[in-house]
Amino acid sequence: MDAVPFRYRAAAPVARGPRVLRVPRRVASRHTLLRLVGAVLDGADEREVLSAALAAISAGGPFTAEEAAEADRLAVGTGAALASLGEARRPDRRPNPGAHGPDAADAGLRAAVTALAARQAFHDALTRAAVSGRGEQGILRTLHQYTGLPTLTQDRFGNLRSWAGPDDRRPPEPRAPGRGHAPPPGGGPVRERELLLMPVEMAGDPLGLVALVDPERRAAEPELAALEQTALVLAPGLAHERRIAELEPQLRHDLVERLVSGEATDAVLLQASGLGHDLRRPHWVAVLQWSAPVDRTALGAAVGRAARRLRLDALVGARGPAAVALLAGREPPDALYRAVAAELGSADGAVGIGGRCEVFAELPHSYDEAVRALTVRRRSRQPHGSTGFDELGLYRMMGTGDGEREADRFVREWLGALLDYDARHRTDLVSTLSRYLGTGGSYDATSENLRIHRSTVRYRLQRIRELTGHDLGDVETRLNLHVACRIRDVLSGTDPD
Repeated sequence: MDAVPFRYRAAAPVARGPRVLRVPRRVASRHTLLRLVGAVLDGADEREVLSAALAAISAGGPFTAEEAAEADRLAVGTGAALASLGEARRPDRRPNPGAHGPDAADAGLRAAVTALAARQAFHDALTRAAVSGRGEQGILRTLHQYTGLPTLTQDRFGNLRSWAGPDDRRPPEPRAPGRGHAPPPGGGPVRERELLLMPVEMAGDPLGLVALVDPERRAAEPELAALEQTALVLAPGLAHERRIAELEPQLRHDLVERLVSGEATDAVLLQASGLGHDLRRPHWVAVLQWSAPVDRTALGAAVGRAARRLRLDALVGARGPAAVALLAGREPPDALYRAVAAELGSADGAVGIGGRCEVFAELPHSYDEAVRALTVRRRSRQPHGSTGFDELGLYRMMGTGDGEREADRFVREWLGALLDYDARHRTDLVSTLSRYLGTGGSYDATSENLRIHRSTVRYRLQRIRELTGHDLGDVETRLNLHVACRIRDVLSGTDPD
């Protein structure tokens, strides 16, 4: 009888006549079935085979839970091998015209051993690929090398994820079927035109598909088994990927909330790093708000996409109806507003940007500045666009509750009489005063700006002096009146600029 194509190493010897069969102990649990079949082929009789089998099994223990499940499969294989040997050696066995006695049975067993060895080698290669860090692409490459067929994976919506074939740079010609044509979960491979499709699932939850591209229908039982095994190996990674995708937005939202509320500790540095964001760099806070029907979830997603397009490292969260973005590395450009508007297909929004932060502890202050900048922008005559806190100048006092109340008191103090008069008589004395002061006190420029006669400007200014008692020639008075007019224009959304 020919030798079995597996090498036995040092193990406990089992006596059998003049020969000694050595059963390996090292890494026994991985090759127990092969040793058992080898014992079947080398054994002179059933008792000898049984003795060798017991020695092989004892060399494989103790088993882990996973190895115990494998041992169940090995027992089935061993039983089949013993049954085949016993049947071949029965004196009353009926001859098979196409075979030549025990030699035919031995040849069949050798073929089984070869197939098992190939399957074990693929299993080992697949395991190495799964733990090598090469990810999904490495697993597909292993399947391609074993089957000789191009392989691909798709998500549960029918979109291509990865591809491995003779030329990895060339995308596959066939398109995997959409979600409606996916094979039912819990089954084996299903052919769809030139594709052999195998569902990838975890606990009954469909995660996607793995497929062999087989237009010539060359795939046989070994290839189908390899496809099924690959689906099992892919499932944990895809399930983990989905859980991360579901959890990451909430983790980012919670982190942003702690950072801008002032509740963050040094632990946020590690948490941000785990999300791929470096908090040790300078940051700016941007607060964005869009009109309905855009909700904050859609807005946050659009901000993330726009930041990637602009090569901005962003950590995006939300507060109330607004999105909050922590932008690292460089000052956000004016293009941020335009990029977000393009993503949403709507320009009905505004962006407020706070000052630069050198450390994360300054982020709450930058957030307050961004909110004020956003408030001023939304209340201005041009409510859509981007405004930085550094651009506000005098308007920095607005945008917060206390600042706005103080600004209202200041406006009433200097313009209250004129505002009441305009409301009662439907006149435009406040607008006339604002334009007059904004042109540096020029009668001609004011009349041209308001499209009224120069004498009308003179009359209105005289009326303003009478109602307020203010001397428009006094520098301090002119300054306070001008400031009050500018604040009133912004708060009322009638910015003259």
